[in-house]
Amino acid sequence: MKKAQIQTMETIAVLFIFFILIGLGLIFYGSYQKGKVNTKLVEIQSSKSIRLAQTVLNLPELASTRKGVSGSYVVDELKIESLKYVIVNNQELRYGLYQQKFGNSKIVVKKIYPTAQEWKIYDNPIEEIKSQYSFFIPISIYDPLNLPSGKYSFGLLEVTNYG
Repeated sequence: MKKAQIQTMETIAVLFIFFILIGLGLIFYGSYQKGKVNTKLVEIQSSKSIRLAQTVLNLPELASTRKGVSGSYVVDELKIESLKYVIVNNQELRYGLYQQKFGNSKIVVKKIYPTAQEWKIYDNPIEEIKSQYSFFIPISIYDPLNLPSGKYSFGLLEVTNYG
């Protein structure tokens, strides 16, 4: 009778250790998968920011054209101010067209050189910001009012995507 009880206790101890090892394995596997999912979410959010930055740079509302030829990564200073004015003052366009294009994001154009200036074109954060990813693109800002042929400044397009 005593030998049978000892074998039963040994079996229970082995099963207990076995289940503890399985539990630890599941915990480590779960944390590994969570890290992979978080990495993938950051990757998706960064690609959204990149696509949004490309969308902003290709907007006809911002693109600078000089004698019918548009330059890459060149935005018109007057068009920046006009677009900002339209988005701020025309709620129909802001919550219709531009919210559909830009979603929950912030778009800022910064003039860095020779003078510093900043235009917050669009800002639509979500109630509870869990994450945000910013993407920066160096741009040229063309000022057509500087006659005779205009003036170029160095700037930065900052796109922040809220998640």
